[in-house]
Amino acid sequence: SIARFGDISSSAGDVILRVGANNPLAIDGTISAANRVVFTARGAVSGTGTFSTPQLFLDLGGGGAINVAGSTNLLQLGFAGDTTVRADGSLTLSGTVAGNSRNLTLIADSGNITQTGGSFNSVVALTATAAGNIDLQSEYNGFTSFTGTSTGNGSIKLRGHSFDFAADTGGAVDIRAA
Repeated sequence: SIARFGDISSSAGDVILRVGANNPLAIDGTISAANRVVFTARGAVSGTGTFSTPQLFLDLGGGGAINVAGSTNLLQLGFAGDTTVRADGSLTLSGTVAGNSRNLTLIADSGNITQTGGSFNSVVALTATAAGNIDLQSEYNGFTSFTGTSTGNGSIKLRGHSFDFAADTGGAVDIRAA
């Protein structure tokens, strides 16, 4: 089994990493691709390394912490353990986020968190923190609770069904529950 990833890159294509062993995995380097990274790990993920790619597909059996250099589009995110995805820039979510009754934290240190497709399914507590706007507006979003913070006074827009809500921003708040 693999215990640690260092630097891995492709300047012209995809990087596909599938780790089948149910053991912890540390990412200590930069994993980068010109198009997308597909990353699957059954064990918990940790480390100070980053993903640097315009598109990122994540399937995290054990959950863990994922760091993104710059901004990325999350094509899909599945996790079976509490998970944090932190980007230096913005996070765009264009596919399904499947939480398997676990907690998810999304952080965009200097950008926005935007949902352009898909929905959140079976996420217990969703926490979103962005320097800019938080815009999660699929009417099919399913989570038990949501806490949103815009550190730069951006707007927070949220749609979903049956959830508790808390927000902190100097900007507008628009909440719609089905």
